Amino acid sequence: MFKDKLGDALTPGSLGFFKGASEVPLYSSDFIYPEYQEASFYYLFGAIEMDCYGVVDFENETTVLFVPR
Repeated sequence: MFKDKLGDALTPGSLGFFKGASEVPLYSSDFIYPEYQEASFYYLFGAIEMDCYGVVDFENETTVLFVPR
């Protein structure tokens, strides 16, 4: 997918790092402001959980999702 669009512009071993949406407390309280995952992050990794990180390996065309405990 990425190789078709970028071709030789990708250097070997290229990685992309992404950060998902974060939870935000509502007025410094115990309640969380209603937040939704960013569309591009959801598209790449399929995660709706907050505070996740993701890595895309462009050479092997694989993704890795890091989910907090």
